[in-house]
Amino acid sequence: MRDKNILLFNLDYLKRKGYIEFKEYSQTFFAKIASRGVDLVENPKELNKILPIPILLTQNIVQNSTGVIINSDNASINIQDSFNNIYQRIPVENPENNEEIKMKVEKLEKELKKDKISKSKVQECYNWLKRNANWTIPTITQIITATFI
Repeated sequence: MRDKNILLFNLDYLKRKGYIEFKEYSQTFFAKIASRGVDLVENPKELNKILPIPILLTQNIVQNSTGVIINSDNASINIQDSFNNIYQRIPVENPENNEEIKMKVEKLEKELKKDKISKSKVQECYNWLKRNANWTIPTITQIITATFI
């Protein structure tokens, strides 16, 4: 119960600052990032100034690994493996439009590998996948977060 209260307190703070939209129900809650929150996340210097996160992130290229692993104190993500897992699941999860989904995921992957990432292209792919293959969103969110941090 204590963890839930801490989470709700922090969500309420972010809502009051205009960074998220948040609604609490009797057994659950709903939160999504607001446009002000997106603007903040897209500006890492401002984000760190306003909401400093005391996490040391390191980026390592691991030998015999096909992707980059992003590590923090207790979490890691292998970006290439994450994309590969999505590609493997596409035919099973969405057999009716798997080629279209694969093309969107490939477009997103290609964009995230660029030195100058177009946030609007990332957002367009994300929104399309959210509507048409929402099972990809948790993994895609982790990949995007790891890429921008």
